[in-house]
Amino acid sequence: MKTVVIDGAAITDEASLHREFAAKMGFAGFYGHNWDAWIDCMGYITEPEAKMTEVHVAVGDELLLKVLDGRALERRCPDVVKALLECGDFANERLQNHGETTRIRFLLDGAAQQSVAADDSAAGKSE
Repeated sequence: MKTVVIDGAAITDEASLHREFAAKMGFAGFYGHNWDAWIDCMGYITEPEAKMTEVHVAVGDELLLKVLDGRALERRCPDVVKALLECGDFANERLQNHGETTRIRFLLDGAAQQSVAADDSAAGKSE
């Protein structure tokens, strides 16, 4: 499993979430800073040749997105966190539709969150 740590304290709204993810995931320069673009980029984490993100995992592996200060972020920006988890589900569904067992999971401040279309989920970058 690869882990990416996301700085939840740096996220104050949807725009700052997209900036944080673009920086930590190394999204392509043309990243649109919106949820559709986020799903598109995350859907290519097993395809480095697509150059949609600098973070990659092997087919069948997992990407853990660990959000530091995630519980505070959830209290501060509940709609943003809800959208993030839902978009994680969409990205996982897209991977699954391509026959992959790769999963994106989120971790908010050390507590596993259930993502609708996936198993446990949480956000972060490292490794």
